[in-house]
Amino acid sequence: MLQVIGLVLLLVLPGFQVRNVSIAGSRLLTREAVLDAALVPSHSIFTVDGGAIRQRLIGLPWIRSATVTTELPNTVSIHIVEWSPSLRLHRNGHDTLVADSGATVDTSAGRPDVVSKIPVLVDERTGKTATLDPALVQMLDATSSRFPAVFGCSVAAYEWRADGMLVIWTSTGWSAVLGHMDASGEVAAIPDQLSSLAALKAHLNFTAPGFGYVNLENPEAPAVGGTPGLPPTIKDALTLSVPKPASPSTPSGSTAQPGGPKAPAPTPVPAPTPPPTPAPTAAPTPYVFNVQLSH
Repeated sequence: MLQVIGLVLLLVLPGFQVRNVSIAGSRLLTREAVLDAALVPSHSIFTVDGGAIRQRLIGLPWIRSATVTTELPNTVSIHIVEWSPSLRLHRNGHDTLVADSGATVDTSAGRPDVVSKIPVLVDERTGKTATLDPALVQMLDATSSRFPAVFGCSVAAYEWRADGMLVIWTSTGWSAVLGHMDASGEVAAIPDQLSSLAALKAHLNFTAPGFGYVNLENPEAPAVGGTPGLPPTIKDALTLSVPKPASPSTPSGSTAQPGGPKAPAPTPVPAPTPPPTPAPTAAPTPYVFNVQLSH
């Protein structure tokens, strides 16, 4: 009888009711997004089903793995491992974060300070579009990482035009036209195209450009022309509102609370000037642009 009474007391005493939820490993996802997925109950710490919480967490596409433990008297500890975001896909007015594994999550679940640093891919193709090829995602991710060291400027955005042409837009306002990317062989050719582009460093100023584009469809004879500046479609994608909590996130170690309404956080970019029709120039001296793909 005393054992039964003791068990009942453990289940009902306020000191053993879940009061704190600590979260570790979250770099992209907001605390609110993790808590909303976990659905940690507020009843006795002795009845918390860590396995069920874990299953709910890994059901969120961006969480690669999760562990859940309990600590007396009233704490649930969550540790997650996320996929690394490679691109922010902007398609039909909607934004989705994409990992090189193919995992996706809506940008509203991401921390604005992290989301704003992820290169955007503006997909203007019409009709039903398939999931992005992981090989292309990995290639664009590696290109974004390597670009500043080679060209002295960063990738501002990628543009997949309605005609199927893939274009790199840079932070200094010029673009590199790669061509169609509908087949794996075309994706595999990107490093050679960027090597051809890098060979033009002796002739073109990539940090203070007097040109608007370099067409690399034929890497042996790239075409240069136009004036620098981002087009309206790219500017709009870069300044798209990034969801942001209206109030600060609940600190680690405090009771879980649902997230509040979101507020936009736009990022300004230079005024755009569309590029004109390309004009061919001489072939460049070969240069090797190494792009390492992640696995």
